[in-house]
Amino acid sequence: MQAAETTSSGAVIGGGPAGLKAAAELARPRGPRFLRTHLKSCPNLAGVKAGLPYTTLAREAMADPVRLAVHINSLPITVRAPRPFDETIGSAGSARFEVLDAHAMLRAIPAVFCAGERLDCETPTGGYLPSACFGTRRAAGQGALAWLQGP
Repeated sequence: MQAAETTSSGAVIGGGPAGLKAAAELARPRGPRFLRTHLKSCPNLAGVKAGLPYTTLAREAMADPVRLAVHINSLPITVRAPRPFDETIGSAGSARFEVLDAHAMLRAIPAVFCAGERLDCETPTGGYLPSACFGTRRAAGQGALAWLQGP
């Protein structure tokens, strides 16, 4: 979890540097553009995300970039149901297992270890992708520790 940051006005913005970046982006002059258009031009605020503050925040708070950023960073996400199994896949196009040693280190680039979605495992995974990420992360971490400690 990222640490919260405090602005010069005393507002607390969650998400660490990303939260402060969002506040700075929202505070950027928008000229004659409508606020809705301005929100859509901000990184990671396209589509429905740009419209959510209008349904959950008072009009006067919408005009304050810091309050708006705090609110956007704290919007809850409700998961109503998992996606169907046939829509779940692992990542593709990452590091193939053949290019790794037994400790998940790239053979061609020593000291670079791969784990989770950096591994090419194009396969249906269902709910097992987090387990695969955690397991390979642990293996890569142990490999990195062994590499740092030397022979």
